[in-house]
Amino acid sequence: MKTDQIKPIFHNLIDERAYEFIAKKVSMMNGDIRVAFDYMKTALSVLADDLAKEMPEDKKIKISVNHMLRIYEQKNGSKVG
Repeated sequence: MKTDQIKPIFHNLIDERAYEFIAKKVSMMNGDIRVAFDYMKTALSVLADDLAKEMPEDKKIKISVNHMLRIYEQKNGSKVG
């Protein structure tokens, strides 16, 4: 596949609210884009684990804000409030 074919696949995996959530949280922490990428990478792993357990048939597969909340809590050891 060419890059222009791959881009939409990955952009459509992540819910827009998840992008906004992680951008806000990382900007409050230190603003380091590498941290945001690490959250995204970990969220993709969580998504893969979730899919391995039970593949939804009638649902679009996206990283949701709930995935981001779980990752944020795991990495920071606290609940988002």
